[in-house]
Amino acid sequence: QINYAGHITAPVLMLNGRDDAINPYESSQVPLFKLFGSPSGKKKHKTYPGGHFAYGWYDDMVREPEQTWRDWVAEAAVGDQKTLLVAEEDDHWLGVVGAFARVNPLEVQLISMWVAPKARGRGVARDLIRAVAGWALGRGSNRVVLFVQEANAPAQALYERAGFRPTGDRAPASGGRSAFKLVLAASVRDLLA
Repeated sequence: QINYAGHITAPVLMLNGRDDAINPYESSQVPLFKLFGSPSGKKKHKTYPGGHFAYGWYDDMVREPEQTWRDWVAEAAVGDQKTLLVAEEDDHWLGVVGAFARVNPLEVQLISMWVAPKARGRGVARDLIRAVAGWALGRGSNRVVLFVQEANAPAQALYERAGFRPTGDRAPASGGRSAFKLVLAASVRDLLA
């Protein structure tokens, strides 16, 4: 079941790992969990052992004030320019994904997809991608674009199985790292087929 994050009544948030250096538990995961609108007594925050693959935009994200993220979530709840989607089963979050309208109104960008380790291999990522494509179709967009770290072969393979293809474009990862991210794109029609 895919839901809009703003409508979740009993979220289970599983963000990254307990030992995550990129999104530390106390300074990143806990504040994000508090942003979701359900009453505290109806929330559960679960973590798993381990760390997190370093995304290139992290350096930019941590500079943003909390209000930036509150505004993002509020705009996603409206759903016309941004969305946050959650895959859940029996009140447990299995995965999350975000998307936003790009400058070209015919394109949306898929961002921040994450699937809980115990839910991987069950089609959750594919369902989330299809939900983004459905949102894109509903707003009149016909193309979904995403960035994936060049070194993240499992994610590239997942996106290609879902229907994305490399555009041939690469961009340097931010933060002064000598890594690159690839641009993948797919038609909404192909993602929904």
